[in-house]
Amino acid sequence: MLSDRVSHGWQHTRNQAKAVKPPFGYRVEADKYWLADRRDQTDAKNNDEFLCLISTGECLTKADLSRDTIDTFLRVKGVCATIREINTKYGIQKFSRNEAGGNLLKHGFHWSKSGLTDWLHNPILQGHTCYLRRKERKAQCEEKWDVKPNTHPDAVLLTLEQYEEIKGILAANKMNLRGGGTGRRYAVAGLIYCADCRAKFFSVSGKKHKDGFSPRYFQCRNYSERACTNKKLIRAERVEEAIITALVNRHNYVADELNELNRELASRRRDGEVEEKLGELRTQLQGLLALGRNPAFDLAKAQIKNQIKVLEERGKLTTIKKYSTDKFLQSLNVGDKLDRGTLFAVENTDSLHKLIRSVSVRAGEVVAVELNSDY
Repeated sequence: MLSDRVSHGWQHTRNQAKAVKPPFGYRVEADKYWLADRRDQTDAKNNDEFLCLISTGECLTKADLSRDTIDTFLRVKGVCATIREINTKYGIQKFSRNEAGGNLLKHGFHWSKSGLTDWLHNPILQGHTCYLRRKERKAQCEEKWDVKPNTHPDAVLLTLEQYEEIKGILAANKMNLRGGGTGRRYAVAGLIYCADCRAKFFSVSGKKHKDGFSPRYFQCRNYSERACTNKKLIRAERVEEAIITALVNRHNYVADELNELNRELASRRRDGEVEEKLGELRTQLQGLLALGRNPAFDLAKAQIKNQIKVLEERGKLTTIKKYSTDKFLQSLNVGDKLDRGTLFAVENTDSLHKLIRSVSVRAGEVVAVELNSDY
């Protein structure tokens, strides 16, 4: 019954063409969309000023920023280029929320690529009211939208001609991105992060050498939008060397740990003496437990239990599970001269994502390689 009432309520809202959640650049008043623009400057409550520029003192509304974004897109003809120019113009930057990652930009004006693309497609910008663009938090195809035309003709940001031009630009850019199919895949994709803003790095191809080899670089994704100051690119080979070094160090540490364990077990005549000692301790513990609860024996019980636990853990370590690093290293060329691209081959994807948690880069240098503790 509750579900039916909610459905009927939404249907009534759609029948009346009432305005609901406004997109950026708009406000809702009296069930109608209005531009979030300057109104009565003498009334503070009716002041839609949103952002002030320090350099000029100019105050802008959300509608001003929306118009600027649309004009910029039509001029530069690309989502990323638009975001880059807007971020540069208004000094927008993103920062790491914490060491675990994530971007932090509170109460600021900024665009994401998906957000700007979705906003440009919104019929509200053309003066229409639109429902059912999403269902159960998933975007629906345009054919399933419920569009009520010309509900706010006095609050239009996009004309039909401009919208058709924008659709054509987005479609062309999408075809140019996917049409070639020659993009190179890397096993390390999704593992390299900016040490400043924690955004992921993307790959960039360098100028082809005379021998036909094209160097590969990685760069902060937020810097490409001018939302981060970590400008310098890093060569793929530098990332490879840092990862190999981290894996070799892990391998050497595990090898030393196993050697030390083997020496300790050998000094105790291997497993026979350990099992014999365990048997003696368990017999002693059973004897103390048979005496019932007695504070005088509690310390002795705790000490024996701890000794049993230590010996059992030593037995488990003889079959230590950290063989994956060693096995993976054997499949790579990690001699004096690293074979370019060996580490980033697609067949190494699963192994790398199991072994490595993240690679942090700042100013063209790897500052940390964090390995997964389970391997």
